[in-house]
Amino acid sequence: MKIKHRLRLVVLNHAHKLKIHRWAQLKLLREENLITQFKPFAYREREFLESCLPIDFKPEEATKVTACIVSSTQEIDLLPLSTGAILASQESSIDRCFLVAPSEQIMAIKRVIPSEFSVVADEDLMDIELRLFIDQNFPKDRRGWIKQQILKILAAKKLGGEGTLLVDADTILLRPQNWLSSTGVQNLQVSIEYHSPYQEHYERFMLSSSNVNKNLIARTKVSFVTHHQLMQASILDEIFGSSEKDFHEGLQRWLKSIEFSKSNSPACEWHTYGTFMATNFPSRIHLTQWRNVGLSRFSQLPKRSRQIVELSVENILSDFSGLNSLSLHHYIERP
Repeated sequence: MKIKHRLRLVVLNHAHKLKIHRWAQLKLLREENLITQFKPFAYREREFLESCLPIDFKPEEATKVTACIVSSTQEIDLLPLSTGAILASQESSIDRCFLVAPSEQIMAIKRVIPSEFSVVADEDLMDIELRLFIDQNFPKDRRGWIKQQILKILAAKKLGGEGTLLVDADTILLRPQNWLSSTGVQNLQVSIEYHSPYQEHYERFMLSSSNVNKNLIARTKVSFVTHHQLMQASILDEIFGSSEKDFHEGLQRWLKSIEFSKSNSPACEWHTYGTFMATNFPSRIHLTQWRNVGLSRFSQLPKRSRQIVELSVENILSDFSGLNSLSLHHYIERP
């Protein structure tokens, strides 16, 4: 590794000790209106600012939240790890756990996940109208992906009380964290990558509402696609609508704002929630470092003789000590 790269890593690993996290948060969450010529932070700039954030959220009084994974048998090999890691690493911050899956797959999934997780059928959360709209309007190979996003939002609205920690099935949480304070301030993380179609979708969605003052719609120079996120029901009501009817119509508008013409990944629930919070409720945000690493689920660690997917939760938490999360995305190629 070149010397300059080593120096950069040293700076990034120790930047949080500079105690400039308030400045970093203000800069990361600084918003611009839709008229301003827009350019997100460059990768290196986002990387440095994120490294200046604190590692932990330490509210005076923390509130326990609900944890939820939306999945299917497609990720059944990873579910014992992602569910087990939630119980092992987030024990002090959660009080209930849910897993949402298609009804015909529930029995198979129950066999591999801890009994602490209550399993809820997709059909009990998403009504037939939303399902039909997705099936009739989106590419076949992307319908499941879109349904999972809607199901996460609905789970946070209907199952999670004040706050729901949503976790992708391929993401393993590694460290204890506080997620929500008694005053409604929440732990939120920003991602290093930035995908413009997510922001474009968010703006189309916001502009589609007749109740929104278009002059107040804003954007940030960062994204929030962190593969896990705390969503507050009260914020979701602000985004989609507080009554059951309005919430349903808000979800329909969100779906109708999706365009596949320019990208095969044109919308994101994480980015929608994070951007809305950042531009409407910045005082209820406490940014912390993401500290995530993405690896192939088939990677083999030097000191282990097995692939990651074959390891125990205890092994993974030990081997990746110091990180917040590990994402084993299916699209990361075998090493």
